Amino acid sequence: MKNYIIFEKREIMKKSIATIISTGVIAVSTISLSACSSTTQTESGASNVQAAQLSQYESRSYSLGILKANDVHVIRVGESIQIVIPSDRVFNTSSANLASNSKSVLYHIASIVKSYKTNRIKVAAYTDSTIGNGISQDKAGVALTDAQAQSIASYLWSQGVDTRYVYSVGYGSADPVASNSTPKGQYDNRRVVISFKYTV
Repeated sequence: MKNYIIFEKREIMKKSIATIISTGVIAVSTISLSACSSTTQTESGASNVQAAQLSQYESRSYSLGILKANDVHVIRVGESIQIVIPSDRVFNTSSANLASNSKSVLYHIASIVKSYKTNRIKVAAYTDSTIGNGISQDKAGVALTDAQAQSIASYLWSQGVDTRYVYSVGYGSADPVASNSTPKGQYDNRRVVISFKYTV
């Protein structure tokens, strides 16, 4: 009888040990599967980020091509961006009204602006010296460029650029970049400059 009891205890112990070993294997397997799942999710997340960055780069490159074809210059120096827009490309003559064919150019300008992280965007407009005479010239030029800068700022807002970050100013015929004695120089001086610093 004793031998039977001892044998039975041994069998119970064997079963218990087998259960513990089996449970341990299951636990290890579960941990391994969880680790694999976590790794897969991490890799998937990284791939999504890379895909988004690539998509943004391609979109920005496409917009830059469109702007270049329309004589809009995008200049980057360090972490500063300047977008120089000939006023004749986006406004009706001597007006702050947007030209009917300007929407494509403005759309790609807004796309470029939105692709950067920034919290301060300046929209400055300039004109040539052919408006009015003397003091009236200065007043007329400032009034026109104020309205032009505001028109561009309003368009950026309509495209989702945060209104808190954009401000506009008109400088009239101040700060010419070329001589006003030639049509080409006057064309160059009639411009809108969007400038901002970005963070990465």
